[in-house]
Amino acid sequence: MVNLLDLCAIAVPAGSRSDGLPFGVQLIGPTFADRPLLDLAGRWCAEPVAEPELGPHRTLLAVAGAHLTGQPLNADLVALGGRLHSRARTGPGYRMFTVDGPLPRPSLVRTGDGPPRGLEIELWDLSHDSLGSLLTTIAPPLGLGKIEIDDGRVVTGFLASGGTDPIAEITSFGGWRSYLASFMPR
Repeated sequence: MVNLLDLCAIAVPAGSRSDGLPFGVQLIGPTFADRPLLDLAGRWCAEPVAEPELGPHRTLLAVAGAHLTGQPLNADLVALGGRLHSRARTGPGYRMFTVDGPLPRPSLVRTGDGPPRGLEIELWDLSHDSLGSLLTTIAPPLGLGKIEIDDGRVVTGFLASGGTDPIAEITSFGGWRSYLASFMPR
């Protein structure tokens, strides 16, 4: 069925039924998502998954809000040839604030006293040229700076360059998606 719908899929073992017979699950993804789907299958089966390598003239960009997968500005990253590299968390010491403007978005601020587990982010693989093009579209108070992620690496990412309102702090939600989910009816 996935071929007819122009999707990709992989089947993985998922345990045993109550009568002892094995069963599995099928993971389905969009066209050309074979590599991420194989990585997901590896994680499902508790196998170590190698992190994708960056090509020459490419960099990782940490995003925490409107550029996350499924958010309004994600299409901008995709249009620039960006590829989701991995999901991660900031290192400790960051706080998140909402930013005023026509599009709801958060800002990360390095305060040194943020949650020890960090905040939810995504790492996107972009060419250096694409990163330069993206830079021209970033509205203040956001800008690009260096962000330490939970594994100790330092990558380029969206940071507040000033003008955040401490009353609008949303750090306690752990990330932008959780903050948005708090508005959903239960």
